[in-house]
Amino acid sequence: MNSTEKIEFSKGMLVLAEIYNRKLSELLLQTYWDCLKAYPLSLFQKALYHFLKNPDYAKKGFPSPADWIKAIEGDSETRSLSAWTKVIKAIRHVGQYESVTFSDSIIHTVINDMGGWIFLCKQPERELIFLQKEFERRYKDYSSGNKMTDIPDHLTGQIEHQNRIHGFEQYIPLPIKVSACQIEAQKHLKKDGS
Repeated sequence: MNSTEKIEFSKGMLVLAEIYNRKLSELLLQTYWDCLKAYPLSLFQKALYHFLKNPDYAKKGFPSPADWIKAIEGDSETRSLSAWTKVIKAIRHVGQYESVTFSDSIIHTVINDMGGWIFLCKQPERELIFLQKEFERRYKDYSSGNKMTDIPDHLTGQIEHQNRIHGFEQYIPLPIKVSACQIEAQKHLKKDGS
């Protein structure tokens, strides 16, 4: 959110404070703003309506900044499972030969820790079930604020790896950006020669 959206933010917080019969001081409002301004107004409003409509929150009381962040981003369990789902889709749609880039850099670090993209893609389906638990454990660990020492900008596929080894730097294709809908579109562009 930007400073012009702070008025809408304040209105939403005041509505919530009124419903929960909570006094909202300037200091408290500023604290919430500082914690939540990194998120788009649309996500803030979606979380606001979630708090207003969800009977479970009525029992808990006025949501803390951490409750807001959980409502917007999900908890560590949800985020790690979502990240694993993206990885599995990329393994199935892209495979070991192409280099990949995920928008979430934690995924890069976790996969590198686990042996790299090529190694992960070569694992049989039954082994991926066990690797999922390891991935989720490491992802939660890094998400909780543990320092990531080496954050690669992409994960190296077989083509890039082989071309680097043999000195064919000019023949290294760009990594495929992985998101739910981009994988297929980028693969089709490569086939069409675009």
